[in-house]
Amino acid sequence: MDVTRGAIDANGIEIHYLKQGSGPLVICSHGFPDHARSFLPLLAELAHAGFTAVAPYLRGYAPSGTAPADQYHTCYMAHDLRALIDALGVEQAILVGHDWGAQASIAAAILFPERVTKLVALGWSRPDAAQRLHYDYLKGIWHTFFFQSPSAEQVLAHDDFAFIEAWWRDASRNWDVPRDIVEAVKTTFRQPGVLDAALAQYRCRHVALRDPERREQQARIAAGPVTVPTLLMHGTHDREGRLEAFSGDGVPEYFSAALTREIVDGAGHFLHLEKPADVNRSIIDFIVARS
Repeated sequence: MDVTRGAIDANGIEIHYLKQGSGPLVICSHGFPDHARSFLPLLAELAHAGFTAVAPYLRGYAPSGTAPADQYHTCYMAHDLRALIDALGVEQAILVGHDWGAQASIAAAILFPERVTKLVALGWSRPDAAQRLHYDYLKGIWHTFFFQSPSAEQVLAHDDFAFIEAWWRDASRNWDVPRDIVEAVKTTFRQPGVLDAALAQYRCRHVALRDPERREQQARIAAGPVTVPTLLMHGTHDREGRLEAFSGDGVPEYFSAALTREIVDGAGHFLHLEKPADVNRSIIDFIVARS
């Protein structure tokens, strides 16, 4: 089964995607700094298992279009996912996401639970109140603070996006990141508007949105809960403090439906690329199982 390309209009933005297979819809959303092609191994496995597997390029990530700088909060990306489900002509989908794609998928499951049957989040965690103050956790999310800086654009773009390669290697310390993967991601970030969009995701995260309806949705996403069956997967060698946040009390209180947490031994942040056989099998086993 060949991979095809498509595009839809989602909330005034052209969202491009990769597609493989036929059957029930599974949407796989990438994170930062990344792009849709990182889900190609999972798309192939899902297609073989009898699913329509789709990997969109998130808003702002070429070839998808860009949005105004204040419209990159996950509630906007959640609406993009709903628009994709609509455009593909189905009522419901299974959502799989990594990093920011996981946050977008979680947001969609909270805002539109009737459209989501199951949820898989990779490399996502939610610290409890004590963990938010812990040095190791703060060290692991240092970049979220740095990206608020006006110098972030210059630093990330310096030396042909050397920061991105260093970020991948630091986030997946036990993995010899293949050169072609890093170069493909750099190619995406060289496209006009991508770097600004990626940083806007972080800059919108904790700012009250101007649109009253979106501001209300922003609050719902922050509070939870997620009401659909969920699989969370996390690597043992992700950034500092993240595994503890994944394993702690802050996670289960955010979910009111069946929740499965799975730790992938030896994997870092990009667990679906580092351990594709293990991660893809767990995802498929979860989505085909009866809830």
